[in-house]
Amino acid sequence: MAEHGRHPEKTLLYIEYWVLGKRGEILRLDPAILICLRKYESEWIDDTHDMLKRDYDSRIEETEANIKRLEAMTPNNDVDLVKARAGLEELQGKIAKLDYDIDKRERNAWRRTKRQMRAEAAYSAAQTESSKMVESHDEAADEACLNQQDLPLR
Repeated sequence: MAEHGRHPEKTLLYIEYWVLGKRGEILRLDPAILICLRKYESEWIDDTHDMLKRDYDSRIEETEANIKRLEAMTPNNDVDLVKARAGLEELQGKIAKLDYDIDKRERNAWRRTKRQMRAEAAYSAAQTESSKMVESHDEAADEACLNQQDLPLR
């Protein structure tokens, strides 16, 4: 697991993040560190998916070559040939699931991005509204102050 890809030091961070999270201690970390760790986690998962995909692709190529070799040597119902075809179907199923998982991660990432954009827009709107309220309150206070100054002293 240490050689997951380009950043072995990030793997260690990810492992620490995962272990801390399982123990419930992750909540004590600084939010900036959490964002950084989530980014590393995402890179780690992407690297793992790439590695699995390459492994499955090479195994499929080997299996297809074995099937062709067996087909040339034996009748269609040979036990080895049937097993090889079943193994090929299993590998193709694993690749389909891996592709589905990758697509699902991308959809979830897009949903998170949209939620974050909506939250930022709402925060910005609230900031604008808040500053308008403060501004109008300041104007009202200034006007009240001016009105009091215009009153004759008794």
